Amino acid sequence: MQAKAGNGTGPETFAESLALGWVERDVQSRLIVDEDLQYIWSNGAAKSELERRHDLELRDGQLATTNPAFQQQLAGFVESCDGSTCTWALPCEDGDGHVLFRATEIGLDENGQRYIGLMFYRSGSAFTTRYADLDRVFQLTPAEHRVLGRLLNGQTADEVARDLKVSIETTRSHIRQIYTKLAVTSREGLFSKVRPYRI
Repeated sequence: MQAKAGNGTGPETFAESLALGWVERDVQSRLIVDEDLQYIWSNGAAKSELERRHDLELRDGQLATTNPAFQQQLAGFVESCDGSTCTWALPCEDGDGHVLFRATEIGLDENGQRYIGLMFYRSGSAFTTRYADLDRVFQLTPAEHRVLGRLLNGQTADEVARDLKVSIETTRSHIRQIYTKLAVTSREGLFSKVRPYRI
């Protein structure tokens, strides 16, 4: 969807069109259902997830879990959503983590039908975290930035060295430099320092 100036009846309509285009391109999976799980809308990321039919799918126009044992839990979760943020973790069928949901009621129609906005992502091996410009913020070299990224993904120094095909001494030197530049003394301190930069 491309927003064009002059569409609709005024600046609000154009702004709404821009906002919808922005959400459509977001990498965060987002969808809207009614309180009975009838599918209303989804962005590109959610469409891709639903088309994969891995843990979630559209069945007869409704959002559904691919494992029927979890359908009632999904229905109860959506039904319980109100104006505050609700969360739910759906176990992945392949055992690789969960599909993590965040949802809130976003509106009512003239008949009192409730509409729920859902955002979801995977916690398992498909999970990726994005950080904002850690290399620039902390003045890291490209090598230090690569090492930091792997540390943040849970790798040990030995695993980082193997992954980057460098010696363990080189890796440890990079880690010391990272700790100095971030003014931390431990892995826990490192995680705490960069957590606010997660986007």
